Amino acid sequence: KMYPVRWSIGVAASIVFVFGLFSILGNNSTIHETNFGEAKTITLLDGSQVSLNSKSAITFNDSDWKENRQLTLDGEAYFKVEKGSTFTVNTNNGSVTVLGTQFNVNSSNDFFEVVCYEGKVSVSSESSEHILLPTQSVRKINGNPSESSTTKRLEPTWIDGESTFKSVPIKYVITALEDQYNIKIDSESIDDTTVF
Repeated sequence: KMYPVRWSIGVAASIVFVFGLFSILGNNSTIHETNFGEAKTITLLDGSQVSLNSKSAITFNDSDWKENRQLTLDGEAYFKVEKGSTFTVNTNNGSVTVLGTQFNVNSSNDFFEVVCYEGKVSVSSESSEHILLPTQSVRKINGNPSESSTTKRLEPTWIDGESTFKSVPIKYVITALEDQYNIKIDSESIDDTTVF
């Protein structure tokens, strides 16, 4: 008499497992990520290209991409966006909205930087709004007010395997090197707020 009860519990558990599996797989989310020292270029469904720097990830929904070109970025990526509907990059530090252009976004816990290389880029965070034209950039470090600057470069240097820094606290230089080379730097004995 015990067998039918066990069998029914097993069937119920199988149904819950299968339903849970469909729930996980049914959201059509795609994730691309890179490891230490790895860079990767992904072509999206509309032909736009995303180059991911090391220790970075993007997530987006396949099913409604044509109607809703939105993705989430954790880390750093260089975007070459095909013209079309609004294209939005969401990060923990703010969002970047374009129609078709080339730009770089670097977003970590307390560092947020956007550089426009072509077209026009709209950058929105909790405390500020910026419109960037080619060569213009904006960044926010450690909760301080946004800083604007310009660049003469045509694309970010990390695309060619170089790490470039301009007036940043050295702790961000250390983090970039750790992510690139899979090393751990002991910085306890230095002032990591020193600008490099």
